Amino acid sequence: MESWAKLVPELVVSDLQASLRFWRDLIGFSVAYDRQGDGFAYMDQDGAQVMLEQRDPGERQWVTGPLEAPLGRGINFQIEVPALRPILGRLAGADWPLFMAPEAAWYRAGEVEVGQRQFLVMDPDGYLLRLAEDVDERPAICRPAPVAGQQPVFERLTHADWSVSTAKRWSASARRQDDRWLVEAPEPVGNVAAFVDAAFADAAIQRVLLGFDFPIGVPIAYGAQTEFRSFREMLSALSGEAWSRFSEVARLPTEIGLTRPFYPLMSTKGVSRTELVAGLGVASFDDLLRVCERRTEHRQAACSLFWTLGGNQVGKGALTGWSEVIRPALLRGSKLWPFDGTLEELAHTPGVVLAETYPAEAYRMARAAFLPGQSKRRQADRRGKAEAVMAWANRHGVTFTAQAAAELADGFGAGESGEDRFDALLGLLGMIEVVDGRQRERTEEHPVIASWEGWILGR
Repeated sequence: MESWAKLVPELVVSDLQASLRFWRDLIGFSVAYDRQGDGFAYMDQDGAQVMLEQRDPGERQWVTGPLEAPLGRGINFQIEVPALRPILGRLAGADWPLFMAPEAAWYRAGEVEVGQRQFLVMDPDGYLLRLAEDVDERPAICRPAPVAGQQPVFERLTHADWSVSTAKRWSASARRQDDRWLVEAPEPVGNVAAFVDAAFADAAIQRVLLGFDFPIGVPIAYGAQTEFRSFREMLSALSGEAWSRFSEVARLPTEIGLTRPFYPLMSTKGVSRTELVAGLGVASFDDLLRVCERRTEHRQAACSLFWTLGGNQVGKGALTGWSEVIRPALLRGSKLWPFDGTLEELAHTPGVVLAETYPAEAYRMARAAFLPGQSKRRQADRRGKAEAVMAWANRHGVTFTAQAAAELADGFGAGESGEDRFDALLGLLGMIEVVDGRQRERTEEHPVIASWEGWILGR
C-alpha cells in the first residue's frame, strides 16, 4: 500500500471471515493490516481502501440505528479497477449474484463525458459496490441551460404507426400554435426517405419529435454479451461485415447467435422459444424482454423483440424501422430519446428527436380504451371513441383540423387502413400528453434504460 486514503469508510459487518472471502477473494482487495482479536481488517486495492469491523454490541462502534439487512441502504461505493472481466469471472465461479449486470455509462464532467463499464454487486451484508473500468471520454453533447422561467418545447410532433407492410404505415402530426396544438388528419408515410427529409426540413427552424411504435433498444441480457457499450454504438456498427447478417431472421436454431438474433423465419413443426433462449445464451425467455416490456399488474408482457412468430411479434417491424428511419436519421444528427437525454434536455435546440411509442398507452390517456368485446379493427368501435377523444381535446387545448375531426367521427372509414389511421392519431395524442407534462416520460429510472434498452414514451 503506497499511501493512506484521506476518506476511508468503516463498515460494520456480521461475519468478518465471510466479508474477507468476498472483498479479498472475489473482488481482489488485499489486507493491509488486521487486528484479529478485535475482528478488524484494513483493506486496500490500488488506493481504494475500506475498513471492515465485525459487529460487537459490547464495543464502541458508533451505530446510529438498527442494523437491518441489507446494510448501507442509500449508498453505493464506486471502486475503479483496471478490468472488470477477472472480477466477473471470480463472482461467476462462486455463483455470486449481481445486483446490476455490466453496462456502459457516460457521465458529464465539464466539457466532456467520461465513459466507463460498470456493474453492481452486494457484499454478504448488503453493502452495494459499483465496480467501474474506465473506457474513454468524448465531447459533451451541447445542452444549453434553459432561460429562467422558460421551459423548452417541441413545436412539431409526428407519430407513425409502423408496419413491415408499407401500405399499413400511417402518420399523424400536430403543430403548436401559441398555447394550443393543431392536429392534422393521418396520411400515408409513403416514401420513407422523403418522410425523414420532411422532418429535417421542419427541424431547421423548430424542434421536432418523431414517435414510432416499434422497439428502439435491446434487452440488457443480450446487449451485455456484445462487444459494444450501448445500443447507440451497436446501431452504428450494424453496417460492418461482422454484423452483416444481423437483419436476416434465422431459419434454423444453429443459425441463432449474437450477430443473428432474430428467430424463426417461419412457423414449422417443432419451433420453440427454448431454441432462441439457448441460441442467445440467456437463462429464460423473460431475459429477452426489456424492462418496459415485462408483465406488470396492469398489463401483459409484450412479445420479445427477437421472437418473430405470432400476431403480436414486433421484431421484423423494428428491423425495417432501424434500417429505414433510425440509422439514417442518426447519421444526419438526430437525437434518440432516452439514450441522448430527457425530452427537456433534447428540446433545447432545433432538431429532430426520435422516440419509441405505443398507441395502446394513449388509449388510456384519452379515455378511449377498448372494452372487452370491442376491437379497433371495427369501424363502429373506433367511431364510438370519438366523443371521448374530443372531450379530452377540449379539456387540454387541442384543436383538430376539419378533416381530422371528420375522420375521427367517422371511425376512419370501413377500409383496412382504418385501424392504422386510428393508431397513428391516438399515438400522437399520447405524445402530446407527455410533451405537455400531464404524463411522465417514463416511470422507471433503471440504469439500463439510457444505455441499452430504451423506453416506451409515457409508459
